[in-house]
Amino acid sequence: ERPAGLVAGAFYDALTTKGGVTPGVARCATDDLIATTPEADLLAMGIASTPRPEPVNELLRQAGFRCGITQAQLDAAAG
Repeated sequence: ERPAGLVAGAFYDALTTKGGVTPGVARCATDDLIATTPEADLLAMGIASTPRPEPVNELLRQAGFRCGITQAQLDAAAG
């Protein structure tokens, strides 16, 4: 199920539509991201900025890796 939050929903959508990640795995990464860094903090860190700050990219990578998402999938989701 797609998460309701702004950041969580956008991350989930990017993973599933652009990254080709299955919904269950995308939800795992989304839940992990939000569990380690609240949405308000991610927004304050510049997650919506272009380009995204490297510390935010690292949080996204780590959440993805912990759930079995590959770097290629993360790159596709970001593109």
